[in-house]
Amino acid sequence: MQNALRIEIGRLLAIAAIAFLLGLFFGQAETFVLFALLGYVLWHIYHVWLLARWLSKDKKYTPPLATGIWGAIFDEIYRLLKRQRKRNKRFTDLLHRFRESTNAMPDGVVILQWDGEIEWWNTNGGEWLGLVYPQDIDQRITNLIRLPDFTKFWDEAKEDDSIEINGPINSQQRLRVRLIPYGKKQKLLLLSDITVFSSVENMRRDFIANISHELRTPLTVINGYLESMTAEPPQQAADEKDLWELSTQRMQQQVQRMSRLVEDLLVLSRLETPGGNKPEKIVEVPQLLFALEDEAKLISHGRHQIITDIDRNLMLRGSSRDLDSLFRNLVINAINYTPSSGAIRIRWYLDGEQPCFEVDDTGVGIAQHHIPRLTERFYRIDAARSRETGGSGLGLAIVKHVLQRHNATLQIDSEVGRGSTFRCLFPKETLVQSDN
Repeated sequence: MQNALRIEIGRLLAIAAIAFLLGLFFGQAETFVLFALLGYVLWHIYHVWLLARWLSKDKKYTPPLATGIWGAIFDEIYRLLKRQRKRNKRFTDLLHRFRESTNAMPDGVVILQWDGEIEWWNTNGGEWLGLVYPQDIDQRITNLIRLPDFTKFWDEAKEDDSIEINGPINSQQRLRVRLIPYGKKQKLLLLSDITVFSSVENMRRDFIANISHELRTPLTVINGYLESMTAEPPQQAADEKDLWELSTQRMQQQVQRMSRLVEDLLVLSRLETPGGNKPEKIVEVPQLLFALEDEAKLISHGRHQIITDIDRNLMLRGSSRDLDSLFRNLVINAINYTPSSGAIRIRWYLDGEQPCFEVDDTGVGIAQHHIPRLTERFYRIDAARSRETGGSGLGLAIVKHVLQRHNATLQIDSEVGRGSTFRCLFPKETLVQSDN
């Protein structure tokens, strides 16, 4: 292109020189130069017209025939067009493969602008959300999915957050929705059909609730008879009487253990039920903890030093029954897993702006690889010791669900042989402080 430009400048100078010499010969040098330059300009205007006509014909890429700098310009534009066509073809093929792969996915995909305007969706995404092309393009997703839970999720979602909703088109369908940052100022809405999984979970919860209720009645009856037999043993020889009392005491212990298991199953079933009790009442946490302190001393039978540090002015907005279950499980765990003469400290205080419940013990401690699984139901570090202490294996699972209902978090610090600290941090929005 630079070489063509130099040639064109040489051509212009040559034309001007020839016109000037001819003008001198005829005695009209200025007129000849002027006409020569005018012809040169008209030649350029003609090629500009050729360029405009060529570019306006989208379907034809063969450049016009030209010489000089315009020939070089046409050839360069033609090369750029060919390169652009190849890039467009590669991009189109890539986009086509992307759409084929996303349509083959079992999940739904919706591509959104940062403000929620819809750009594109795959087959499942369109079917599950009821999106229609082209009228739903550029529509805000929150205008089409008018579910309060989804709107709140859209406004507050962080990376890797998810929510479960009923399908807007099929209310029997259960969808898990994730929102992921994507590209430049875009978001990817991923939808997974969890209808079958949700159905199985509901069946499992129903089974636990039903079997717990079925077991509760006969256990209550048996326990009642055993209490009567223990209170009024028949008139027998001393040895037989002692044996009778020992047998009935052991049966009663086992029944009580089964009763605790059933109660824990019922509590867990209730906590796992969607749309359960909303934690909205003001709970007198100090009163719960003072009562729990007395109960802990009775359970410990003086084997442990139980220390309390309770802020009497801190209360929570939540569920009294659930919080009592949370506190009780953590304290009883500490008693069960702390050897005699050990110390257990119960704290209720303000950690910065967050209410915090903390149970610290000098017990056997927990190995680090166990900690991530502690809140799984029936997960036991030492099954033999759990049976010895009468634990159900559901206590920390209950703790986890109570904390989730209160938007709180659980922190566990432990070292084998030195004890454990369980810390429950509640959001500052749930804090209620008294003036006393």
